[in-house]
Amino acid sequence: MNADYVEKIIRNIDEEFYTYKCILVDGTWGIGKSYMVRKALEDKKDRTCFVSLFGIDDVQQIYHEVLFQLLLRAADGGKMIRWLKDATKVFGSFSYRAKNINTVLESRFSELDALVTLSKKFETKHVVVIDDLERCKESLKLREIFGVIENLKQCHDIYVITVANLNELENKKEFEKYNEKVIDRIFQITEYSNEIKWSDLKVEPSFAVKFFQKHKTMNLRTIEKAQSFFTDVSGYCNGIKDKHFLDEIRQICFAVVIEDTDKLYYTKPQNRDNSSKENRIQNILEEQGNKIESRIANYTQHLKSSRDFITIIYGYYKNQISLTEKEIKIQYKLYQSAGEKANYYKSDKELEDYLDGWKNELESISGSYILTKTAGEYDYWFVFFDRNDSELIHVYKEKLIELLIKEVQGREFDPMSYYTGNQFHAQTDNIKAALDEGYDVAIHTVVKKYVRYLVNTMNDVTAEKYSRALVEWYRNSDKLKKIIAGELQVLYKRSSFPADNMNDHKYAASYNVLEMLYKNNRVYFEQYYADLKKDFDKMSTKRTDNMLNEIKQNDTGD
Repeated sequence: MNADYVEKIIRNIDEEFYTYKCILVDGTWGIGKSYMVRKALEDKKDRTCFVSLFGIDDVQQIYHEVLFQLLLRAADGGKMIRWLKDATKVFGSFSYRAKNINTVLESRFSELDALVTLSKKFETKHVVVIDDLERCKESLKLREIFGVIENLKQCHDIYVITVANLNELENKKEFEKYNEKVIDRIFQITEYSNEIKWSDLKVEPSFAVKFFQKHKTMNLRTIEKAQSFFTDVSGYCNGIKDKHFLDEIRQICFAVVIEDTDKLYYTKPQNRDNSSKENRIQNILEEQGNKIESRIANYTQHLKSSRDFITIIYGYYKNQISLTEKEIKIQYKLYQSAGEKANYYKSDKELEDYLDGWKNELESISGSYILTKTAGEYDYWFVFFDRNDSELIHVYKEKLIELLIKEVQGREFDPMSYYTGNQFHAQTDNIKAALDEGYDVAIHTVVKKYVRYLVNTMNDVTAEKYSRALVEWYRNSDKLKKIIAGELQVLYKRSSFPADNMNDHKYAASYNVLEMLYKNNRVYFEQYYADLKKDFDKMSTKRTDNMLNEIKQNDTGD
């Protein structure tokens, strides 16, 4: 049943017709049981006690919590304490050792007796909520817990509400044995409240109502988790004031968290026999539909944001990639280029008009990263409409090579970071192939340029810069290492060594070059150096030997 129905029942606890001394509210984790109970009792806070069994070591602690919360911390707690201090009146039927309030609080036995006695002074109903029944420690026996609940029921004007996820209860047999004697009625919640105060969860109410009318998650904890993730991602949106764009980011964040956690659109495989063509097709469709990209699309197809952006946010959520303000700004530009409405909502004519502008759009872009993302978005729809994308791919690849060469040489980016991770796995096959080819061409071009420079010059600031870039790439990427290794042979020459025309720049450049030569082919390098140093003077030999000893000490065997 809906949580609102149970909430109305609990709200009526003060009415004469309410006769349940103990009810149990059952439901799956995160459906909002505790939230609903607290909401139903919000106007009775001063006479309500909440006790979680999670972490409690001894059932007697329940009495302690109830005595403290319900009697001593209540609005009339001062009155209760004054009454407690009348030892003759209160403790006459207890023990001769019970002399004051402290002994009551220190004695577990006395706490139960105090509850029984003090409850006789109640003029209104008081409520004890015992939560997390399924999370109690193994050392706590259900029969003991039910014994406490039964004792609380016997107190005057104390009513008990127990909250549990019975599906997760380990000792179901013991529960069945005692619950009928203690619990008057069990209410099972299958839907969270339609009247949730979304502001309590820090979720925008207008967004929540619209979003959850369509996507029926039952887990409030997941919703809180989604809101926290959106808060995280929105922290990278500095300077962007576009409410509609920010709302799309919120929808993507909620889609990612909810589908990854609750799997609303996951279909349990049917395990069909693959012997028939029809079954094979159904299995393939089912498998495709269960991929996370397809499931998240159920939430995001109507958005203007690119499919690539959705992939990035999911990758960030799964700790597979990093997110930056620069990335958000790039995605905002793609969002703006989509026009007034999402491509998914456009007619064929509107999409064709959008595709006709691809060339001017690509040629105006000044960065390889956004170029790839923009080209990928266009090519997705080219493929969808069966349009020939050969010119698009050609223009993209030529432009990509041009931009990559500039970026690598300018050190605007470390080429090691280009298109790593899985940011681009959602691109079309043609774009991915062009990206790989363009990347290889650009890197080969830059590597050859740097090596040619070092062949001719080793003692200036540019030589130091180029050699440092090469050795960093060689160390950190197997792909770049292979490319660089194919160009190193021409650096087997005297000028690569710290032998002549020495200065700080040449010493640094020589170190970088010798490290690559040594690591690439140790045996050949040592033979070459043994022959070459016959013509070295003592200082040239000393510098080279010292340099090689340091390189060998730092060598990790890559």
